[in-house]
Amino acid sequence: MGEVPWGSSDVIKLQSHDRWYEIADYDMEKRTIIRVYEPEVEADSAALSGHFGSLGKERLIVRVQRPDQILVGFEGEQEFPLGHARIDWERFTEGKTRFVLSNEDYRHEVQYVVPELTGEIWDMYAIDLEHFDFGLWVLNIKNSRERQQLVLE
Repeated sequence: MGEVPWGSSDVIKLQSHDRWYEIADYDMEKRTIIRVYEPEVEADSAALSGHFGSLGKERLIVRVQRPDQILVGFEGEQEFPLGHARIDWERFTEGKTRFVLSNEDYRHEVQYVVPELTGEIWDMYAIDLEHFDFGLWVLNIKNSRERQQLVLE
């Protein structure tokens, strides 16, 4: 898409949950991702302020707002403090999943598919469903104070 405005304090970097070694520039004012790319430096050394991932055809943002708040919201929509947001996640047969983000008078529901993870390779490497399902990852962050601390760091 476009270039990041030089020196813009409204643009932060988010780490992708969908693809390893991918980063997005996120415009906090417009609440949109303006560019997705592979960084020229190690991903660990980039100044990251949160995560983004796809739930079906929509992107969900989880970002840190200093000093100690985590915000969550769908791209282009409202963001809420994670502690005040309600998250409902439900997995059905054949990998069908329902994710609902709500807060007072706001409700956004998404249905998407995450394939079943079965077989010896998954068991051997102890791969969890949340590695492939950003909605489940966000729910697990919401439900764990320890994991929230890791996101804030």
